[in-house]
Amino acid sequence: MYTIYPQLGSGVFEVRLDGGNLQLFAQYTADRGNSGSLLLASDGNFWVAEYDNGTSGYGDIVRLSPWDGALLGTPTDFTGTDAAGAYPAALIQASDGTFWGVTQGRGKAPKGSFADGTVFSFNAGLPPR
Repeated sequence: MYTIYPQLGSGVFEVRLDGGNLQLFAQYTADRGNSGSLLLASDGNFWVAEYDNGTSGYGDIVRLSPWDGALLGTPTDFTGTDAAGAYPAALIQASDGTFWGVTQGRGKAPKGSFADGTVFSFNAGLPPR
């Protein structure tokens, strides 16, 4: 049995529960940002919430191959002005296939208030769990 862990800022690796057979997936490595969560979704791929990456530097959600760690796409990119907030930290998939997550900063708030993160959702068209 194997456990897959995100390695902050360096990549994704696989290791046996006893610590043996460490394998780094080189296709997904440095300069990708810090991983907030790793999820095996209903499409059979890993989805990762990255804290400080993306085109704006406010984080993104990426899809990875579970076989070799290859980057398959970046379906969601966060910005400093987006209502969904910035710096995604956690990601789950609901039974209907929709993703839900939280951000650690920004977002929309009523006038006179300070937004310090949000709960967001997005539908990537994945099958139900």
